[in-house]
Amino acid sequence: MLIPKILNQVKKKVLFVAIDAGSALFLSPIINKMNPYNEVYVIAGINSYKTFDYRGIKSKIFDEKNKKSDFASFLLKKNFDIIFLGTNLGLSLEKEIIKQAKSLKCFTIAVIDHFWHTWQRFSNVKEYLKIEEAFIPDLIWVFSETQYKQLIDVGINK
Repeated sequence: MLIPKILNQVKKKVLFVAIDAGSALFLSPIINKMNPYNEVYVIAGINSYKTFDYRGIKSKIFDEKNKKSDFASFLLKKNFDIIFLGTNLGLSLEKEIIKQAKSLKCFTIAVIDHFWHTWQRFSNVKEYLKIEEAFIPDLIWVFSETQYKQLIDVGINK
């Protein structure tokens, strides 16, 4: 699905999840574009909550004490049409949602907000350059040709 088509969706249930502030910064304009025409839910981490709040976007904070797999299951039971996710290193709520959404055939989009560790944002790396598990969404939005090439070089072509 092309970006303009996604951004022009109406009457959809759309979930946005950004635990890190950088992801919240990148997702904010998308939320503002889609919010008037769709049923939008926003889940934030402590720092991303501040970023969303500063931009006038209401969000609910994901309490890190909750088990990620249980909270992802709870969210996915709401049958979202589109799920936008931030990216980060290590195991995260966003990665758990990607993992569970695959079996439910939910459409997931991840945005990369940074040049740092591009492909590691979609993996669980236990040792240097050893991918333990991959978390690949249906679509990845990058903001540069460099990021795109880095993902292609490791076999991610979304």
